[in-house]
Amino acid sequence: MHRWIDLAAFAPVMRSHEGNRPADNLQLDSSAEILTHFARMSQVHARLAPYVRALSDEAVATGLPLQRPLFLHYDDAAYYDIQDQYLYGADMIVAPVVNAGASSRNVTLPDGDWVHLWSGDVYAKGTYDITAPHGQPPVFTRKDSAHASLFGAITQEFRS
Repeated sequence: MHRWIDLAAFAPVMRSHEGNRPADNLQLDSSAEILTHFARMSQVHARLAPYVRALSDEAVATGLPLQRPLFLHYDDAAYYDIQDQYLYGADMIVAPVVNAGASSRNVTLPDGDWVHLWSGDVYAKGTYDITAPHGQPPVFTRKDSAHASLFGAITQEFRS
């Protein structure tokens, strides 16, 4: 559940789906730990609202989706087969952790300088093994983004 919450924070819509038999499924309020995690990641999602608004405006004007494959902006055949990470707009890369028990994962970054959202560390183009505890999915933002101040504020507020 924690990993799904982490993923949802970096999507245009963050919501729960209780299903038609909520008593048979784990719910956001099934434990204090899950509810606390959901509250924190909901705050991250809310802080991203200006960026998501800008992406939505861009989608209306251009037809570009908010979540995009890397090859949409980076003309490199190496990115064609990457299906487990995505650009959130042109300025953010999200690499959800989807393997059970994983505490890190490889992330491929294209050209440019990329800032790790949680630490503020800057990475260049390449593939890196990124530590990913719950609540800190691998997320990177373009250093030269017009939204860099927003991203930096999130880094400061949610840094562990």
